Amino acid sequence: MKGILLAFFGAGMFALPVGVQAGTFSITDNFDSYATDAFITDDSNWTTTDLWQNNGVIARDSGQAGWLGGLYDGPTTATTYLTRGFDAQDNNRFTFRWIQNIANATSDDGIRDKFGWTVKSAAGANLLTLMFDNVSLTGSNLLAKGYSGSLAGTLQSSTGLGVSNRGEWAQFEIVLDTAANSWTASLFNAAANGGAGAWQTFIHNGAVDGTGYTVGSISALWDLADTSTTRTDTLIDETQVTLYTSAGKNIMMFDNLSISGVPEPSSLSLFTFGALALLAARRRSHS
Repeated sequence: MKGILLAFFGAGMFALPVGVQAGTFSITDNFDSYATDAFITDDSNWTTTDLWQNNGVIARDSGQAGWLGGLYDGPTTATTYLTRGFDAQDNNRFTFRWIQNIANATSDDGIRDKFGWTVKSAAGANLLTLMFDNVSLTGSNLLAKGYSGSLAGTLQSSTGLGVSNRGEWAQFEIVLDTAANSWTASLFNAAANGGAGAWQTFIHNGAVDGTGYTVGSISALWDLADTSTTRTDTLIDETQVTLYTSAGKNIMMFDNLSISGVPEPSSLSLFTFGALALLAARRRSHS
């Protein structure tokens, strides 16, 4: 039996096949329900390119957060992606929000890696990357950079807004408009707007690497500053892997990752028009 989606307009109601996409979706991930020794990838919605599983959960001031970075022996990839997949449901505009904190270990080895976020297509192509540079700066500020595609893509212009979150929690947002093929990145400034807070955009109209794609995931990324030292080790299934043991003892903690999608406004208008036309036809047939 085919399912139906009931839509209500005024006093009229009609049915559409479930496959018709007409609404938004929203996903929120936090890590409070994870065991303290869990990998993030214990949840099947998450995958990683690092076979050594340098990820997990960590206590924070309220609950737990996820983390990615150098707390273990080193990753099996020079750039690690920890990916949260989702079904885009034919939507055109996507908003990604999260809080994060990039910190160095107490026994600081002085090695600074890069961290960030990459939005990928359903086919796995890198569409855009927001990177936080823990390498170049030695003070409290992190330099945020945007790229079309991967870190090897074209650098996007930035307003240079300070993002002082090395060792501090801060909230960020990426908005991707696939119809315009552009994106923005913003930082929530809690002190702005008379203490009410406001989003401050520091990357405007960023270019996306790709056309005709379907959005499929967002990935936390960890890019090593030093890949000069390696060693061979063995996974539990006896597979031999190479570990980059010169990875820095620094991590990106993150929590409250929300992913939402909405249709293009014109699509909503067409849907509403079509729905009202169906309702009018139904009323005429009963008059």
